[in-house]
Amino acid sequence: MTTLDIDHSESEHIKRFHGEIIYEPDGFLTKIHRKDSELNRNLVNTYADLWKEDLLNKEESIEKRRENAQVMTNAFYDVVTDFYEYGWGESFHFARTFKGDTFEQSIKRHEHFLALKLGLNEKKKVLDVGCGVGGPLHEIVRLSGAHITGINNNGYQVERCKFYSKKLGVSEKTDFVKGDFTAMPQEFTGKFDSAYAIEATVHSPKLEIVYGEVFRALKPGGLFASYEWVTTPNYDENDPEH
Repeated sequence: MTTLDIDHSESEHIKRFHGEIIYEPDGFLTKIHRKDSELNRNLVNTYADLWKEDLLNKEESIEKRRENAQVMTNAFYDVVTDFYEYGWGESFHFARTFKGDTFEQSIKRHEHFLALKLGLNEKKKVLDVGCGVGGPLHEIVRLSGAHITGINNNGYQVERCKFYSKKLGVSEKTDFVKGDFTAMPQEFTGKFDSAYAIEATVHSPKLEIVYGEVFRALKPGGLFASYEWVTTPNYDENDPEH
């Protein structure tokens, strides 16, 4: 397992906000209590400020969020990651649930289906585009035996990925890159047999950008699979209940 591109300033930010709790098995409330409350408040304000202008000028507000997509997404996940892990688990996505399913079963089936559709096996090199804390990545590694590289722009989540890879004993099958999936490293060009994204590309300022980068990262004939949120024709932006 290798991890790239977490620079000194980000390492200091992670330590200041999260303390030494990245790898410690503390309970949820202990983790929250030990965070830097002032920095937490600043991060919440940074995120909220990018939404408040919606009430005045929606188009300008959307463009502002596009311009600050990295800042907004990082602020959001710095604040909510521990809440997500506590309340939802390590896989930050939805899944269809059938009668008799447990929540965990529905999540795993969703991930297994994607891996099977891509035909992943131990010979494949795979890219997880926006890997979160690595829940789907680790499940797919254990299912298929593929080697998976996760790219994620949030340093704290990259550290959590490393923690879980070691805990699950799959470090030799995983790499993690701290980076922007709208501007992936040049060494990614033509490197991967397959790629997937699970409810992650929504954070790209424009989908054409991230999908273009995925195409560049794939070998000729490589496959890409994605689960993503969609807006149906029934959505009415003027209906407050929508």
